[in-house]
Amino acid sequence: MAGLGRDSPVCCTRWRQVHENTQSLDAGRLSIAHQGLSQGQTTSETKIDRIAVPMILKAIMRYFAYLFHALLALFLIAVSGLAMASGGGDLRLKMLPWEGDTLERVLLVGAIVGLVTVVLAMRGVLRILFLIWSFLVFVMLVKGYIFSGYKFQPNEFRTALYLIIASLIALFGAWFQLQRTRRPRKF
Repeated sequence: MAGLGRDSPVCCTRWRQVHENTQSLDAGRLSIAHQGLSQGQTTSETKIDRIAVPMILKAIMRYFAYLFHALLALFLIAVSGLAMASGGGDLRLKMLPWEGDTLERVLLVGAIVGLVTVVLAMRGVLRILFLIWSFLVFVMLVKGYIFSGYKFQPNEFRTALYLIIASLIALFGAWFQLQRTRRPRKF
């Protein structure tokens, strides 16, 4: 039994054979894995690229949705607040179905609700409300600008188109934030 120890020639020879076979198998696997890759890339870089790019795009769209709807809500609060402060009740936005005092109240309440849904979605609470808000904004823009009898002034169609496209991107961002898993809070 003295010849079968760790330092024995039989054990060292067997260990070398196993080690050489393992190295040759690993080399074969690596050469197969590298055949489909471009020059200078490794398998881990390719996997990261395939996973990271969609995740980054979804995150950008999610943050764009937050920013777009927060700015829209703040703008609508400012417009309705100025209209209420002037006291005339003559606010008219022809792309919306309301007029006068009703329009002022609808804009103010809607903008406050929109701002609350943005804040709740950013905190990860009731994210479905943000998706519903984003959908309603998109529908109102498309209905008001495209499917109503709205008459465009020169260069106004481009602005309306930009708003509709931004709202559509924000709608996808709201959808992606809905799919995001909530991170556990640290106490």
